[in-house]
Amino acid sequence: IHLKIEKRKVFIELDDFNVEPFNPGERKKTNFELPLSRREIGGLGLHFVLNLTEDLEFIYKNSDVKVTAVIDSEGLNVQH
Repeated sequence: IHLKIEKRKVFIELDDFNVEPFNPGERKKTNFELPLSRREIGGLGLHFVLNLTEDLEFIYKNSDVKVTAVIDSEGLNVQH
């Protein structure tokens, strides 16, 4: 995990190795209308990340994935 702060942007990079392919764009959206007992497992964390980030990039190559998330630090308690 790498963390970098530039001006108002927080960049979080995560490298993971020997993983199955994953495309977050193909993931079904979480249905919040259903009670918890009827919801599929998974997807809530991705929902939070997609809603908290300004930009999210997944690069998958040779069983490795690099995830880069960009968060606007305006409103966060981040010192530059």
